[in-house]
Amino acid sequence: MNNQHEQAGLRQKLFRNTAERQGATVLPGCWGGDYNADQLALYQNESSLVLLLGLKVTDDREGTINLDTQSLGPYMQLSLAWINAMSQCLRQSPDLVAYSEKIDEALARGALIAAVMVLAMGSQQVDIIRVGVV
Repeated sequence: MNNQHEQAGLRQKLFRNTAERQGATVLPGCWGGDYNADQLALYQNESSLVLLLGLKVTDDREGTINLDTQSLGPYMQLSLAWINAMSQCLRQSPDLVAYSEKIDEALARGALIAAVMVLAMGSQQVDIIRVGVV
């Protein structure tokens, strides 16, 4: 295993631990990104459902991140088309249909919030950034 692959594994653990500490449910599988290591988590509150993608890494001062444009067809991660494709993937497993239904319901009510968990390499700070679904 090379160092970059090991780093991807560590990032997955950081994502899982951070998401679960916040009360989110981490979905099985990987959803694109570097080394296909991006994960998804769902967090439900009273009025909305947060769909959290990560862990993305940034090392520059501007804090830019890259969303994968080829992880589920030709769709950018967290775009409406990508979310719809991801929801269809979840529907293929009887154990995951309930998550797909939650996502679809939140989309229909305008209550889905998309966010990305980001690790700033310089400071080792983890942040969650809300993104617009287009």
